[in-house]
Amino acid sequence: MQARFHKFVRFLPAAIVFVVLASCEELPDAASTHEPRGLTGLRPDLVSVAPGEMQSPVRIAQDKQGRLYVSDYQSQSVVMLDAGGGGVFVAAAFTVPGNPLGIEWAKGNLLLVGNATTRTVDVYRTTNGKWFYSLGGVGAIGDPSDIAADSDRDLAFVVDGEAFAVKVFDLRNGALLYTISGPGPGSYYLQNPTAIALDPSRGEVLVSDFGDPAVSGSPPSVKIYTYEGDHVKTLSGKSGMLGQKFSRPQGLAVDALGRILLVDAVAGEVLVLDRQTGNVLETYGTLGSGPGELWLPLDLVVDDNQMLYVTNNRPRRVEVFSLGG
Repeated sequence: MQARFHKFVRFLPAAIVFVVLASCEELPDAASTHEPRGLTGLRPDLVSVAPGEMQSPVRIAQDKQGRLYVSDYQSQSVVMLDAGGGGVFVAAAFTVPGNPLGIEWAKGNLLLVGNATTRTVDVYRTTNGKWFYSLGGVGAIGDPSDIAADSDRDLAFVVDGEAFAVKVFDLRNGALLYTISGPGPGSYYLQNPTAIALDPSRGEVLVSDFGDPAVSGSPPSVKIYTYEGDHVKTLSGKSGMLGQKFSRPQGLAVDALGRILLVDAVAGEVLVLDRQTGNVLETYGTLGSGPGELWLPLDLVVDDNQMLYVTNNRPRRVEVFSLGG
């Protein structure tokens, strides 16, 4: 059975509704799509909602002002959190017409939200929570499990778990440019891709992959490609029956030192990996539901102050760590 990302969260308890999103000046010419139904827009009445009231936080993104955006799969909503003042507080929210998965902020105050129900990546305005356009149009992405954007190059990279690929779109007009990988054997191809991160300084795309136990030589891994789709290397998660670095890789990030940060959803920890060797340099969190513990963590971001924010799915909160502290 193929290990799809949203199978982790599909049957979690039902939820409360939240989200806030992006601003741009005009609709891209090539965006051939229509506005999805069911949007409620900005919900200022939800400002007092506590982070613990999220039902199934999945992916997380951060804008240039340090605000955090979390997709809440079960509640069919996106929540904006203010990470200032020594705490994390809900600032605003809005609903989406379906179950949100991947999420990413891009310049121009755009928020990109992958919708597993409508099979789209919808672009919203953060100023009012209103839909703006959809990448590639309706149905362009079968399973939009995660999203990364390079705003300087106007590129959006979307993990499509159904296509076993990363689809690359032009942020200026929503057009599909090309596809990285696709189904196939060997270390180049993606078996069960789940999450994505970019290293713009190197022009590289990093993808976490569950692998496929039915395929020989396909362990869980982090696969690295150039922006153009050339395979650079694969960091394997397993090194033997009793010694595995990670087993269920989810969210990824690259810190200021070029190290790879990886969420292991089953082990309940964040690993800091050496990019060259794949060796584990540090770990954050332990398995559990208490403060500083992780139970089904799914995604992370690291900011310029070396603060690490992790979506902690089962305790229904965002966990905050200080890298190196």
